[in-house]
Amino acid sequence: FEARVPHHVALYHACKSGTIIPFLRERLGIKQKEGDEISLCLPEKSSQQPLKSLASNGAGSSLAPHAPTVDIFIKTCFKDYEWLQWCLKSIEKFCSGFRRLIVVSDDEPRFMIPSFAKWIIEPQKSPGYLDQQCVKLRADQYTDSDYILVVDSDTVFTKPITPEYFLREGKSVWRHTSFDSARPDQGVWFSVMKKFLGKSPTEELMREHPELVPSWALKEIRTFCQYKHDK
Repeated sequence: FEARVPHHVALYHACKSGTIIPFLRERLGIKQKEGDEISLCLPEKSSQQPLKSLASNGAGSSLAPHAPTVDIFIKTCFKDYEWLQWCLKSIEKFCSGFRRLIVVSDDEPRFMIPSFAKWIIEPQKSPGYLDQQCVKLRADQYTDSDYILVVDSDTVFTKPITPEYFLREGKSVWRHTSFDSARPDQGVWFSVMKKFLGKSPTEELMREHPELVPSWALKEIRTFCQYKHDK
């Protein structure tokens, strides 16, 4: 096993039946010696490892030492708190493998927040809808993580989720559809994108939420904006 599996690879598998170890032995061609006993350390109850435990022990975003760090980022405001409290509860219940949760708001929290959350208060500029976009576009200034999962206040996770869901071979997954195939109502953003980019966009990218963004990409977008629009 040591010769075939790199040391930085970590296997994390919940298996109450105890069949995973014999299965791996068979797959790797390892014969169990007579008298050997397989020791299984099972938890008292099966549960998803919460984000809080990773944030508190500084373990990073994954069991693998070279895995990228991923933080969850939420820009919210007081009027969205009714949704936000359910969003945070769902993150605490279903999200694991993320390093920390960062919330930027225009007011103090009015409900209990998870211990792993970092709450930042910033006055909201007007119009608020545009301001929240600007804050998201500088999310990398609130964290030094490699990737940032941008989540809206009205998002509720309903099943276990890890950073790996949004990553393929070290790159963030962005689903897209050509504008030729997009629904008519999705074309509302076409003129806005064309004005910002300075050319006609070919793809409609609002296919799934939340979005995982590399931190370097946010810096590049701001650099482009400064060059293209002088602001």
